[in-house]
Amino acid sequence: MNGLSLSAAVRRQPWEFSRGLPKCCRVRQGGGGALTVRFVHITFERLVDRIRGTKQLNFGERIASTNLNFLLGSGASRPLLGTLGQIETLLTIAEESGAADDLVARRFLQHEFFRSAIGPVLKILVPSKFLKDPTGGAYVRFFRALQALLHRRDSATEGRRARIFTTNYDPLTELALEAVGMDYEDGFAGRLSPKFSMGNYGSIRYVRSQYFETTNESPTVDVHKLHGSLTWALSDGPNSEITFDGSLNGVRRVGDALADNPVGRFKTLNGRAYRSILAACTKAAVKFDTAPFGSAYDELAIVNPSSAKYASTVLTRAYYDQLRSLSNELERTNTTLLCIGFSFEDLHIREIVVRAADSNPTLTVIVFAHDAPAAIRLEELLEPPDRRNLNVIVIEPDEVADAAGNLSSLPWTLLTLTERVLEPAISRRAQVAKR
Repeated sequence: MNGLSLSAAVRRQPWEFSRGLPKCCRVRQGGGGALTVRFVHITFERLVDRIRGTKQLNFGERIASTNLNFLLGSGASRPLLGTLGQIETLLTIAEESGAADDLVARRFLQHEFFRSAIGPVLKILVPSKFLKDPTGGAYVRFFRALQALLHRRDSATEGRRARIFTTNYDPLTELALEAVGMDYEDGFAGRLSPKFSMGNYGSIRYVRSQYFETTNESPTVDVHKLHGSLTWALSDGPNSEITFDGSLNGVRRVGDALADNPVGRFKTLNGRAYRSILAACTKAAVKFDTAPFGSAYDELAIVNPSSAKYASTVLTRAYYDQLRSLSNELERTNTTLLCIGFSFEDLHIREIVVRAADSNPTLTVIVFAHDAPAAIRLEELLEPPDRRNLNVIVIEPDEVADAAGNLSSLPWTLLTLTERVLEPAISRRAQVAKR
């Protein structure tokens, strides 16, 4: 049934879900003895099995027919780019102090972040290298599947548009969309000197047949960079605008500053106390002039990974407008948000999603956890005890057996999301169309 949320399916036929429930679901008894299922976290196979039993909803059809949105975090760009780890916490400590030693530590932490999560992008800007890279290939397969899924929609009743919201600075989304040949809006208009504006989103594109007088809506993706992008640059002058830097010249300048003034990397950041890192930074600072790197790094049009980013997001119009777009989309009727590689540790975005889940009963939020510990943490962040609607589902990895029968978890990545969710949804859509 189009328009039926997963939570509604549970409410209408709760007894169907109560038979053989997996241990990771909680069952509560409400007034009149009615059973209500509260999804905490569940494997994908068990979720699909429960849904099949309701006869109310097909998971693939749900994905294929709703207002479809994706939230991509840094985990979606692994293994090419590293994730934040505890660098956000460490940067916050460094930025909250004005001491000279803490400034040095902040630059070292930014240096480490650039080395792992930004700099490697320069290696795959050439299309041939991007397509050969495993991460690039995963993005291409994802958007190829999304394009096919949207193409099978009825443009008159469902529309052929999806929206990508991402906190990632990297241009992997744009590179993949261009490799697939899919239309997309990224907020820029113009060819010689593209300028960013929120007014550039939302246009519907039609393709006219070369031989017949027919037109069809072209599958389109809106790409929202919630924390800025490496392809953004700020123009000079009092009326500064966001311009397009497709060659990533800003990133190259930071890389050049590091090449001119190399510094050794930390063996590890995770698990190290800030004071230990500060001592290592102070010792190394004798050989490292932070000024050239800091000057180049500060010119990047991105929201830095620290708690201060929340204030920056509100004060900077472009970032605020992107977040408002996320909020507006989640308030629309019959909406699905699929989240991959996103930890929800970002307070600002988490509040937007949780608020929308509470206020919009037709919204379904499906979060794919990378591993079991991540699923437990996501449950803590997204499932407050006073949740009004049962529309947030955290899916943990399934266990798979090797030839010897040994079990191991199959982490949720962008590739597994494509293989197990989007591509089956295409097949399901094709079967429905033949009826």
